[in-house]
Amino acid sequence: MHRFSYVLSSRRDYEPAIISGERHSFRLVNLFNVSLCFLCRQPLWGCVAQGYKCSSCLRVVHAGCVSDASAATLTGCHSNTFDTSDVSVDWSVLRRSFLAQYRDALFSGEELKKLTYEEVSVLYAVFWTQLQLLINGLAMGSVVVNTKYGDQTNGITEFELHQAVRTYEERLTLGWLSPSLILSQYMEENRFDAFRHHLYFDWSSLVFITSIIKTPHDADHATSTNSPDLLQVLRPDVTPKSSYDTTTHSLEVVSLTQVFDVLADRFCVRVRAAARFLLSHLHHIGHFDRLDHHHLLFQGEDQRKQLLFRFPLPLGLDISTDVDTLVSAVEACLSDLNLSVNEVGFLLLSRKLSPDGMMSQYALHRLTRSVLSWITAEVGFLTIRQKSLNFCMPIGR
Repeated sequence: MHRFSYVLSSRRDYEPAIISGERHSFRLVNLFNVSLCFLCRQPLWGCVAQGYKCSSCLRVVHAGCVSDASAATLTGCHSNTFDTSDVSVDWSVLRRSFLAQYRDALFSGEELKKLTYEEVSVLYAVFWTQLQLLINGLAMGSVVVNTKYGDQTNGITEFELHQAVRTYEERLTLGWLSPSLILSQYMEENRFDAFRHHLYFDWSSLVFITSIIKTPHDADHATSTNSPDLLQVLRPDVTPKSSYDTTTHSLEVVSLTQVFDVLADRFCVRVRAAARFLLSHLHHIGHFDRLDHHHLLFQGEDQRKQLLFRFPLPLGLDISTDVDTLVSAVEACLSDLNLSVNEVGFLLLSRKLSPDGMMSQYALHRLTRSVLSWITAEVGFLTIRQKSLNFCMPIGR
């Protein structure tokens, strides 16, 4: 049994990619339980967009396997029935395929000690999610692991995935790691506990990271220290920018190079695997899109160098005049009589303008007034309607 959802296009006029062959119709999906590829019999690792699923025969495949498949290897749709080989995998094969998938994200010893708080937080979240998907797969029968080694936990002998979850969780809970300066300020403003706060799963934190990614980044002015008590020395020919300088306003299109630089300099995310996981997560939940509207963020090393990202809507923390337009849009939606329009307003409010300690008091007051006005208007409407029903109701009832 597969639990899945289709990966939809970011725009209505862009149809989801469909791969056809031998009467199959494969579409990209998010799998909520680890499954085996129909062609190579290897697990489909990953947390999002793990592979393609045929809408007819319900088989799942790796993107690389289905693109390289020929008529001889890709059997016809519904040409054969499911058997144990479709779900069974040896423990050694499972372990080996996991190591191949996450080779650049597993650290130990001295390498582990060099990781920053943000890097450990992201890696822990990814491995924790991957472990839950594996447990779901074992529980739902989409994967059966043949093992004869040692004690089993959740129906499987432990391997590097379990060890990574424990190791990274221990690094976070022991309190040895400190967030970067900018993230520390954000947590302090929002009263977050760094050792109980999961950066990867908190929507407001992800909005904050996205807003910083959009900020123009000058590598010449980047400093290697995070201490606010030290003086920062600028070149004599550099004049500090005015607070009204338009070059400090949020960008609408950024390059992958700038994004990696911002994550490294501002958030201390220098491990490429952690940066890649974080960007893929932000892309998947709709914080930005590829300029070419491709449904996958990373498609090989050659294309990654030329990637450009666009941000479809402003965020409440952006340094931009568009934020006022966004607030006005929420106010207009909540003042409309149509409940569907009200729903759009609340979606914008929760996704783009969620309450944050770093937002301006002016914006918070306007949004609070809009929400309270909507509540009182709805209560008043329901009260009038109830009185009308009571007036029209027969006396005997």
